[in-house]
Amino acid sequence: MEQQEKLRQRLQTLPNNLILVGPKYSGKKTLVNEIALNFTWIESKVDNIRDLTAGNYVFADVDNWSPACFSAMLKLLEENEDHIILTCKNIMNLPNSIQSRCIIEHMEPYTNIKKYCNSIGEYLLYKDEMLVDIDKFIYKEEYDLDVYFSVLCNRLLDRIYHGEHLEKEYLICSQYNKLKTLKSLNTKQFIVNWQLELNKF
Repeated sequence: MEQQEKLRQRLQTLPNNLILVGPKYSGKKTLVNEIALNFTWIESKVDNIRDLTAGNYVFADVDNWSPACFSAMLKLLEENEDHIILTCKNIMNLPNSIQSRCIIEHMEPYTNIKKYCNSIGEYLLYKDEMLVDIDKFIYKEEYDLDVYFSVLCNRLLDRIYHGEHLEKEYLICSQYNKLKTLKSLNTKQFIVNWQLELNKF
């Protein structure tokens, strides 16, 4: 986690309520394990949240929580005097009422990761054959959606840098790269819409 050193330094003194935001495989859970010793990881079920009393708690991947879970969390955030950490991929998936009661920190961007990847986690899931399909804008179900779109955008930037005119394709793909973590995403429809957008050019 050496590329998260600045963030780790900022979190040496933990706020009471923290939301840690970062894409899938960016190392959020690893970082939490390093900075939050003696914290209890809680399974994200509404009854589990409602039953909690004072303590230090971590709730991972809260992007797809139900309204009931967020309501129970709101009460806990207001009453708990210890520390609560929430992790998520997209801050827009969390209600404003939750965001306003927490300090929000974002994972630092990674640099010098091979094969167009943004994190070690992405690199471990990257497949060489993926790049051939990426250059043809072909997505296969066996590919991890997050890794595919992250690598796709980085690959397009590299191709643009080397003189190819793919600016419009990059703008479309980068927009879809941001949308991929939205709550209740229908992956098949997402891919169909993305390819329809690309085929307009």
